[in-house]
Parts: sequence; C-alpha cells; structure tokens
Amino acid sequence: MTIARNLRDRKLQRALMRFFKPENDFLVRDALAQAGRADLIGGCAGLIPAQPPKEAIEARRRDADNYRTVANPATGDPPGERRALDDRLPAASLPSPLAGR
Repeated sequence: MTIARNLRDRKLQRALMRFFKPENDFLVRDALAQAGRADLIGGCAGLIPAQPPKEAIEARRRDADNYRTVANPATGDPPGERRALDDRLPAASLPSPLAGR
C-alpha cells in the first residue's frame, strides 16, 4: 500500500473517497487517469459520468475567477497572499504611481 506524502496525492485520495460530490469531479478524473483506470469514467460501471456535472464546471469557474495566486502590489496585496478579488481595495484608495514624481 502506498502512502500519500505530498499534498497533491492527498487531495487526489480525498477526492476519490468523495467521488460522488460534484466539486471533486475533475480531481477524480485526474486520479483515475493517473492510476490507469480511465475505464471507470463514464459507462454503466463508471464511478463518475463521462461529462462533468454542471455544478463541477460552475465551481471550477468560480474558483478560477475569484482567486489569483500572485500578489499584485498595485492593488495593495502583501507579497504571497492569496485572497478573493471582492476583497480588493478600490482603485481610488490606492496611491498613484506618478504621485512621487
């Protein structure tokens, strides 16, 4: 038995245990493909349907739109911090890059 030691493997194992949740659909697909069990995607004996459910696609879009991984100093983000775009400071409250000239 292999033990998942890194975060990616742990996420894949967790997703496989909760394969019935729509938000885990894409992780389950990756895990099954890596394990060589793509035959379990779709069909009558499949764990997950051939096409991802609507909820999975919406969750993936929402996560991609609401978060960024690189801090943007122009918007006042501290280096390395990841936060929702809704929490950004309004542009009027930011210092102008031309103010010091």
